[in-house]
Amino acid sequence: MNLLTTLFGGAMLIVVLYFVLGMLRLPNYWRAVVSGGALVLSYFVLAARDWPGLDAVAMHVAVFIATAVILNLLNARRAEPSKKLHWAPKVIIGFFLLLFAIDGVFIYVASHGLPEFMAKRFLPEATKGGAHTAFPGVMPHGEDAAKPVNAHLKQQAEQRRQP
Repeated sequence: MNLLTTLFGGAMLIVVLYFVLGMLRLPNYWRAVVSGGALVLSYFVLAARDWPGLDAVAMHVAVFIATAVILNLLNARRAEPSKKLHWAPKVIIGFFLLLFAIDGVFIYVASHGLPEFMAKRFLPEATKGGAHTAFPGVMPHGEDAAKPVNAHLKQQAEQRRQP
């Protein structure tokens, strides 16, 4: 399950389903509810089969619901052609689109690491050896997990004390 495929593919499916339901003469509100709800439920089934993590699930749900709401708002305005959308909702929509894009990048980098061409360009020493930039995973929080960290901190303190 690829984040890019599920996130943006799901949003595109919401748009397609929304307009298909419009051809069936379903009211604007119910088109948004059915298209957004169907994709959220479908994603829950997909996520239960192959758990991507709560952060990815939350982002998918937010994007799917926001897509349906935006379609509802934009098509409600089309019914009244004389009124234009105020600048404030446009700014809010732009902000959330930017936020979703940035969160998507963060989740991708945390799970897969930086693409190699970006690592070589932005990270020092990345051209000498393979820089591993992916999140290493969940570490146990027991007493054994703290011992290497404590030893490393003691070693750094000893090095600072030496002239």
